[in-house]
Amino acid sequence: MRESNQNAPRPRASITLGELWDQHFKPNVVDKMKRNTRAMYQDRWGKRIAPVLSGKRMRNVASLDLDRLGPARRS
Repeated sequence: MRESNQNAPRPRASITLGELWDQHFKPNVVDKMKRNTRAMYQDRWGKRIAPVLSGKRMRNVASLDLDRLGPARRS
C-alpha cells in the first residue's frame, strides 16, 4: 500500500477544499461508492460543508472549522 500511496497524485495544500472535492475526492472516492452512500456524501457536501468551507484553502482549514459544522444529523 505504501508504494501505491506514494505514487498517487497528492493535492497541493494551496488548493481550496472545493477544488479538493471536485478534482480528487469526488472522482476518486465518492463516485466509486454505492448509490446511497454516494448520495449521502454529496448531500452533506452540498448542504453543510460546501457553503461554509469550499472556498477555504486546505492549508487554512482547522479542526475548529470542522467542529463549527456541528454533528451530522440523520435526515
